[in-house]
Amino acid sequence: MLTGTPGGVALKLTGEQLEQLTNPFLSGDQKLALVLESQAENKSYLKNGDIVRCEIKSPDGRIDLGFQENRVVLA
Repeated sequence: MLTGTPGGVALKLTGEQLEQLTNPFLSGDQKLALVLESQAENKSYLKNGDIVRCEIKSPDGRIDLGFQENRVVLA
């Protein structure tokens, strides 16, 4: 399951980091290392024990399919 929207996801990159990720001369392993290093201190990601609640209903309340809660666990 993916959560978030383009404006609300945890991944944040500087212009320099984005430029490095689009560099065709860097290997996939180098790009992965760059992303992992740049995000290591980012506290915005889901953590073990967080709860994600998903709900589907219409604004007027006529349709309500209920909700589902999932606890994040380390895999």
